[in-house]
Amino acid sequence: QYSMQYLRTLKRYLDSLSEIHDIHRLQSTAISDDTHDRWMKFLGFTCEGLLRQFSADKVDHKIWGQLVK
Repeated sequence: QYSMQYLRTLKRYLDSLSEIHDIHRLQSTAISDDTHDRWMKFLGFTCEGLLRQFSADKVDHKIWGQLVK
């Protein structure tokens, strides 16, 4: 319940960034798993690649990008 409320609030914030700042692109990394993939897609990001053993504990991450309109 709270995670969906948080994601909706975060999505509204990310959507408002282009109105507040002159931003043309957002970029993020996230752990490579189904949960984080769903979150990033919900937020409007597109997966741009896999970062193998990206973290200090050698966990794979994905890099995500979003072009702001």
